[in-house]
Amino acid sequence: MRGTLVLLTISIQFAMVSAAHTAPPERRGLPLVAAAVSLPHAKVLAGVPFDIVVTLTNVSSQPATVGLVATLVVTFSDGRTAVLHERGENDQWLLEPHDEMLTSVQLAPGESVQKVAGWDRGSIPNWARYDSFSGPGNYEIALELSRGFRDDEYSDHVNYVGTLRTSSAHLERFVPLGKDEVLWNRMKETAGGRWSDNSFAATKVGVALAREIVELHPDSSYYPYALLLYRRFKNRDDLPALLAAAERFSASPSLPYLWKAAADAALYEAQDPHSDDASSGKFYDLAEAYYQTALATGSLGVRGGAEKGARRANSNREKVKSP
Repeated sequence: MRGTLVLLTISIQFAMVSAAHTAPPERRGLPLVAAAVSLPHAKVLAGVPFDIVVTLTNVSSQPATVGLVATLVVTFSDGRTAVLHERGENDQWLLEPHDEMLTSVQLAPGESVQKVAGWDRGSIPNWARYDSFSGPGNYEIALELSRGFRDDEYSDHVNYVGTLRTSSAHLERFVPLGKDEVLWNRMKETAGGRWSDNSFAATKVGVALAREIVELHPDSSYYPYALLLYRRFKNRDDLPALLAAAERFSASPSLPYLWKAAADAALYEAQDPHSDDASSGKFYDLAEAYYQTALATGSLGVRGGAEKGARRANSNREKVKSP
């Protein structure tokens, strides 16, 4: 009986120590921040990038600092969870929008902000190089947030909450039957069975296949991704393909990025030093219109760049019109 009591006492003490280490931030004297992940599109093609939105809410009565350096966490259909971060590897991503000098955000009591990992202008999150979650199937997507290292030079980190894991959101990857299924099989074959979300932009065989899809398969669901990921849009010659794709793929998650790319191309054309004022003014007008169309989609993935581009187009147009 005495031995049983000793074991019980040790078990209680161990539980108390464990609870102290796993206590919520607010019980450790830190504010509590709720971090929720949502996917603007919960069903996306296999093998292409997708947006992840994070909503951060300070539910405490104290200010709080949250890191914006994100690590992808994937739970697979067999229940296995993988934190896709390898020591020494550049596989994390800084959520947007962020201060240029900081890798964290400070929240006032009750304040809520939204951040996003998008893929504007082919700037795809570093975790997109992993192929494990790129194929058809069902996945649970979450993020781990930390401050990285740069903030130490610029911020006092008021009530830094430490590494914070978000809630998870369900992602379904699919491949349509027919031509897209044939293309998906080719994508896997060219990548040696290890196609990842950034392959259209990051590998020679992926770029070559993207070019082929753009040239030969304009009706494929993969077309807008291939178009956006392997090319850079810098003048009026790029506009017809982008505008036609925006019309043809109006239900695709790529739509905001097509309008943003069209706006960028028009802005580059307007800024061509060889253009006269009338031509520049025309393309500044087009750029602002396309940026506004991109913003009207409600996509957080393009919001920051589209807002900045629209301001630039408007400002430069006024300079052109000034005597």
